Amino acid sequence: MSKSNKTKKIYLIGAGGHFRSIIDLIHEVNKTDQQVKILGFFDDNKDCFKGYDFKYLGIIENIKSYITEEENYFHISIGSNKLRREISKKYNVKYISLIHPRAIISDFSLIEEGTAIMGGVILNSGVKIGKHCILNTGSIVDHDCIIGSFVHVAPGVTLSGNVKVGQSSWIGTGSQVIQNIEIGSTTLIGAGSTVVKNLGSNILAYGVPCEEVGKWDESI
Repeated sequence: MSKSNKTKKIYLIGAGGHFRSIIDLIHEVNKTDQQVKILGFFDDNKDCFKGYDFKYLGIIENIKSYITEEENYFHISIGSNKLRREISKKYNVKYISLIHPRAIISDFSLIEEGTAIMGGVILNSGVKIGKHCILNTGSIVDHDCIIGSFVHVAPGVTLSGNVKVGQSSWIGTGSQVIQNIEIGSTTLIGAGSTVVKNLGSNILAYGVPCEEVGKWDESI
């Protein structure tokens, strides 16, 4: 989000665990000169997340009733890459990226719509982040990395320079990827892995060094 004193009014889609993180991110943003007002949230589970004083607006399909000409935005607060991709393609609404004020973002980086950048993230010069990604707590993306849309970079991940990650892939907690590596689309890298060679698409891989161990059915 660019800095502005104008309040951004948004709807959140999904109220599971990642929703909690997004609420905290917005709470921190609202301590700065950027203000975000949550108008309500959607979730297919009517008994979904409780504990916050935000208006439940019904199932996700109800989004269609809230598409207006006003300057309101949506953000998909769901951890699943697959669901973020499916929802974003189904509903043609204005999506907004959310950036934690304690993230360090190079002025020479690019972040596309709908992405969440959590606290402690570092994005260096020349980085390009696609649509509806999650860059989770404390992850580091070094210079000239290209991250495809719908990717989840988990907490504590380090991507060295010139790494490319295909869309809908998931880089597990604490993993490290050396420079100039390419990771395909819809691939899952297990937690704590060290990636030292290119990896293809639609695979499960983990270990030190990281090796392909099977296919991934995109179940998360």
